[in-house]
Amino acid sequence: MNDPGNPDFLLEVWTEAESTKHLNKAILRESSDVKRLLALAVEHQDVLQPLNVATLIHRLAKRLAREGPRFADRTREVQQSAQWRTLLGLVYTHAPNCNNMELTNCLWALATMEAKGRAEEEVAQRLMELSTKYLDTFEPRNLALSAWALAKLGNRSTEWCRLWSAATLRRLADFDTRDLTMVVWAFATLQYRDEGFLRPFCQEVERKIPQGGPQDLGNTLWALAALQFRHDAALAAICKECFEKAAIFDHQNLSISMWSFAILGYKNMNLFH
Repeated sequence: MNDPGNPDFLLEVWTEAESTKHLNKAILRESSDVKRLLALAVEHQDVLQPLNVATLIHRLAKRLAREGPRFADRTREVQQSAQWRTLLGLVYTHAPNCNNMELTNCLWALATMEAKGRAEEEVAQRLMELSTKYLDTFEPRNLALSAWALAKLGNRSTEWCRLWSAATLRRLADFDTRDLTMVVWAFATLQYRDEGFLRPFCQEVERKIPQGGPQDLGNTLWALAALQFRHDAALAAICKECFEKAAIFDHQNLSISMWSFAILGYKNMNLFH
């Protein structure tokens, strides 16, 4: 049994913490090099800690996301490598000891890389189950990002949606506009329609939508339209922001917004000027 008062135990804890910190610095130094990140997973697999593993897969996904037109080919190449299998195994092994941010970063990485093979699905399922267990410790940003990731990965379980919606409602006042948008986008993507969530969500949108940008406005409207949930007060608040921010809307968000208003049958003459 570990004794916190034992000098040997304290030394072991300190040594492990220093090793974790050292490895994370190495990971961050190599974060622009996909091959080196994968190599680090193999070279240090026996000593990597949960923080290191989560940082590795997160940085790998961030780097691949910057590949632009080559993203699909580069990601496919990575996921066919033995090093990726090693990293995926490390995520699965260390997941039970990850904190909420590390669990979220791992889910985000898998979703960003569109990793949907059998092994990847098993890892994502394990991460979701562990997240569910510790959901009350999740900050709004981690609730939002994990919801986005699970939807992006195509996890259609209504159970996780129910749990995330309840957790979001408990912390609703703490959510910013971007995080609110990610959660409702996730539910709409999976066609999870819960009026008990959507009503207070829309009331919060009324208050916070002025903080949102065109993407937040467009995605929130799209979600409400996809779920066929009309809340006139929220739509009026969103419409006002669309009108005031029209000059900075890109074509995609403008089209999404107009389509959503039409689907919801919401008419306001300001939209046509």
